[in-house]
Amino acid sequence: MSVPTLDHYFPLHYILGAADSRDELKFEYEEMQNGSISMRSFRLG
Repeated sequence: MSVPTLDHYFPLHYILGAADSRDELKFEYEEMQNGSISMRSFRLG
């Protein structure tokens, strides 16, 4: 809710577009800091 613009999500689209169909999506870290900052990170491969 604090970041309503799409420009924060565009880098994710570039990465997903560069991924191969055989790549597996793995979430490396999924935590919240101070109840409002998402620290989610993932890798493809």
